[in-house]
Amino acid sequence: MTTLDAINCLLPIVTCPGEIMRGRQSAGFLQRIGIKETIAANPQEYIDIAVHLGLNETYRQQIVEKMSRQRYLLYNDYACVEALESFYQQIAYA
Repeated sequence: MTTLDAINCLLPIVTCPGEIMRGRQSAGFLQRIGIKETIAANPQEYIDIAVHLGLNETYRQQIVEKMSRQRYLLYNDYACVEALESFYQQIAYA
């Protein structure tokens, strides 16, 4: 929920998907709204992106504006819920 709350408040997020689900989930949220610039491939890139966001106000504002325009894509999309429901039905009736 923290990532969704941050997106809703237009706070730029940096994530590095790895073995822990929350990093992958945050990356999925960002990809869904078209913000791939703040998804790091490794820990050093995570640091570089965070520093760039912190020091470059213009860049940070560009990310915030993009989040503002596209965050609606995270809400009221039932495709993932329907897919999970279908999976459960297949398992239950197999």
